[in-house]
Order: sequence, then structure tokens, then C-alpha cells
Amino acid sequence: MPTNAFYPSLNDFCTKYFVIGQKPLTVEDVRLLPERAVSECASLFENLLLFDRVSLKVYGENVPLTFLYRQLGEKGLEALLEQEAIKFVLWTPMIVHMVDEIPGINALASGNVSSRAHCDPEESFDLGLSWFTEKPPKYVLKRLKKKVLPLYEMPPPELAGETVKLTNSAFVSGKLRSLGFDPDKQDLGNLKLPERELLGKCAGGLLEYRYLLSRQMTAMSSFEYFSLFSDSLENIETSGNAVHGFGELAKLENMPDLKALFPTLQEGLKKVPKLRDKRKSRQFRQWLSTTTCGDKNITEEYLAAITEARGPLDTKTGKSMKAIALASVGAVLGHAAEATVPGALLGGAAAQAAAPAVEFALDLLDEFLLDGLRKGWHPRMFFDDLRKLNRIEDKEKNLTPRP
Repeated sequence: MPTNAFYPSLNDFCTKYFVIGQKPLTVEDVRLLPERAVSECASLFENLLLFDRVSLKVYGENVPLTFLYRQLGEKGLEALLEQEAIKFVLWTPMIVHMVDEIPGINALASGNVSSRAHCDPEESFDLGLSWFTEKPPKYVLKRLKKKVLPLYEMPPPELAGETVKLTNSAFVSGKLRSLGFDPDKQDLGNLKLPERELLGKCAGGLLEYRYLLSRQMTAMSSFEYFSLFSDSLENIETSGNAVHGFGELAKLENMPDLKALFPTLQEGLKKVPKLRDKRKSRQFRQWLSTTTCGDKNITEEYLAAITEARGPLDTKTGKSMKAIALASVGAVLGHAAEATVPGALLGGAAAQAAAPAVEFALDLLDEFLLDGLRKGWHPRMFFDDLRKLNRIEDKEKNLTPRP
């Protein structure tokens, strides 16, 4: 089953730094902007390589799309859209807590944001791309819109109301005692402001959690309150397991994890579309998601997968096929040699001169074609591609003339 990771942090980053009208940036915020931008790109790099799909949370105008266009370029972004590697969750549900002291009124209320920017994908797209300082050509925006709009999805409108009911039920049943809520001594209609704030925070976390479960998603969020409600937290922790599992394998391969690798690459996000779309990468994601479920030891599974990898030419039928293929190629190359060297001269020294060329061709075919089939897929191939990427980067850096 394809893995789908919910990713809210890019929207939070873009809203904080690029949307006018938000809380003014502090001096420390401005100082940390470059570092946080690299960190956000590294996290996105990691998610795009380890999961089949990354669903970006978008609140109102799709500023994250503009950010991705700047980072990936036109071709890179369109490649990810065509792969359906990214989707956009237009976030409308809302849970609030009462600020005023009104005895007898429930501490929480729910609803859905109704402005066009928050519930109309086309308006979200248009407003998001209006943040370009230099807009792409109109034909590019038109083509981009055609590809982006089908990738929008929205949470069900009843989600927020259902979540408030669940939170209220958890309060009454005593499941929130660990947070300091005692239904024998407190009432939902008479909570103090700090208590209402905490209950609202808990409900807000549950809101996102319920959406992830309904869509069978995973996420890297911190689920500090979710275990109070259900043991199904394990369904979401899969993504954390996958990232942790990859980190363990990276240590085994004496390589940095993907977040650490990203800063060493030039324009690393632009390399993602091609790398993640390779068959070897798709197989690795599938293997990783399966292996990190349950109580499996990922290191043992990895070593077993490497040592036991078998390709189609390892079977009896495959070995016969290899022999027939080599014989057939030998015959073809023999005819080719005869056609190249006149028949009257194809003997003695001339025949000996032609022989090494035929043998050389057979060696190449055997190594690059048939042995490629003989070697079955194994998860190390993904690391091999990352090493190759690193070598190419190092070579390009060494060839770049110094100013």
C-alpha cells in the first residue's frame, strides 16, 4: 500500500515568514531564517524520498506552492505533480476555546473556515501564487493550475464537531486525568481560562490525528495527547519508524541520514523528482514501509535482504535462458565478424584478430545485461544511488573554477 505522509510544517514556516499581517518577526526570527529554511528543505527532501506521497497542509493561500516553485523550478515542481508525489490538504476545520468567563457554556466550540481562500482550491492557488515577486509567464501558471487543482483535498466538514464531542467524552470519562482534568471536581461549563486553553490544545491535536487516521496517513508530528484517546497511535507512528529505521541503515552503510545529506548537495530538492521516481527507489520505499511495521529488527532484515537477493537468472529456467542468450549473441556476432572481414581472408591471423573483438563483446553483454538480471533487487541499491549522487556532486565541485 502506498505511504502517505501528512506534512504541516511547510505551511507553518511560509505563514510565519512570508505572509503579511501575521505576528511581526523578532530579531531572533530574522537571524534564524536561513537556518530554518535549510532545515525545512532538508525535512521535505527526507519525506519525499522515504514516502510515496507527501500531503502538504495548506491554510488559505497556497504559499507553500510558491516556495516549492522557487526551490524546485518549473520542471522539478511539475515532475512531482505528475508523479502525484505531493498533494494539498486545504485545512478548513477549526476548534476554539472560550476566552470570556461565561458560566455554563461549554469550553470548546467548532466550525469550518468559510472564506474563499480557505475553502476554494482555485482561490487558494491564485492567492498563493500572487506572492511571486516576479511571476512566471501566464501560460506556465495556466498549465500549473491545471495540474495542481486536482491534487487538492479537503477534510470532511463534520470533522471538527465530531472531535469536540470526542474530547468532551474523554473529559467526562476521566481519560484526561493525566492532564489535570478531574470530572468529579470540574465541569466543562466552568473551567478556568488556562484549563480551557489546555483543553483546546488537546482537541486541536486530536483534530489532526483523526484526519490522519481517516485518510490512512502517517506524520512526523509530536503526538503528545493522542495516546489518551486510542491505542491506534501505532498506525501513525509508522512514519517515525520509517525515518528512524532509515537512520539506522545509514549508520550501517557509514552514510549520513537524508537530512544531514541534504546540505551537502547543490540544489538538492531539484534532484528529488528524478531520484524518487526510479524503480529502485519505489521498491525501497515499499520495502521500508513494510519492514518498519511490527517488531522486526530492521538491521537484520536489511542484511538478510542483501544476502538473499535473487534475480530471475538465479532460477534453473533463468540459467538456461542465460546460456541460450549467450549462444544466440555469439552466433550474431560471428555473422557480424564474417560480414566485416572478407571470407577469403577470415582465417589464420585474420580470424585470430577478429576473435578478441567477439570475446570482448560477449564479456560486456554478460556483465551489463545478463548479470543485471541475475542480481535481484535489494535495499542497498538505494544507498548506491545516494553515493553516486554524492560522487557526482563532489566531482562537479572539484571542476568548478575558483574565483
